[in-house]
Amino acid sequence: GVVRQGRFLLLGPVAYFASDDGSLAGIASQRVGSLIPVVESCSDPVLNEMTKTTVEKDEGSIPFDASLGNARKIEETKETVVEHFLKGGVVMWPILLLLCCAAVVVVLKWLWLACVRLPSAKALAELLSAVRTNDKARALELAQKMKGMAGRMLRAGAEVLDQPRELIEEAMFEKMLEAKTRLNRFLPFVAVTAACAPLLGLLGTVTGIIATFNLMTVFGSGDIKMLSSGISEALITTEYGLYVAIPCVLMHSFLSRKAKGIADKMEQVAVKFMCEVGKV
Repeated sequence: GVVRQGRFLLLGPVAYFASDDGSLAGIASQRVGSLIPVVESCSDPVLNEMTKTTVEKDEGSIPFDASLGNARKIEETKETVVEHFLKGGVVMWPILLLLCCAAVVVVLKWLWLACVRLPSAKALAELLSAVRTNDKARALELAQKMKGMAGRMLRAGAEVLDQPRELIEEAMFEKMLEAKTRLNRFLPFVAVTAACAPLLGLLGTVTGIIATFNLMTVFGSGDIKMLSSGISEALITTEYGLYVAIPCVLMHSFLSRKAKGIADKMEQVAVKFMCEVGKV
């Protein structure tokens, strides 16, 4: 919005400008809805100084864009990840917070599930042999050596091995429910993140488009560049919302399947245990 007095240098269809006070130099282009051209400086200060010197002295080297400005316009659209993120507005911060929390949960849950221990086939066979002979002391001794949630479940069954079958089953079933609760802990948060991230992105898009139309009400729609820029900024939130949601959906499916697999193996162990109860 600042008007500068200076000199123009026409080179074919390209107009170069240098202000009299030396503060502005670059390529002049026509602005929609205005008779006053806009001067767009080059990103390289050396090229700006070259333009200024050539316009003032009517001789010298000058930067020339064979695409008539198209290459420079494409270059202007390039931005860093931080710049692209900040253009999304305030809604980007809740999306970023959800991403960070979900990433921490996924990594920790993955590591925890990877460390879950199940009894080896040899140890399980020895335990089942003791259960088959109704040797409570031996079964309890072997069960105490087993680590993890499966070990706690088997210990609960071995402790009441001399009790009725229904009581043994209830004791093991209680530990099984505790194990399933621990296996599925924090997984709903990943699912909620996958559902909320696109909705937050849509919220940012809607609010951004509303702001764009408010500007159109004030300034009109003559400048399509302003309109497209506002809409593109509004769509950034939806873009990042999908960036967060898609990996969260995949990781939730993977972790849920892994947790279910561990629970299924524990159920198999429990069924084998119960099948040996009362055989002798």
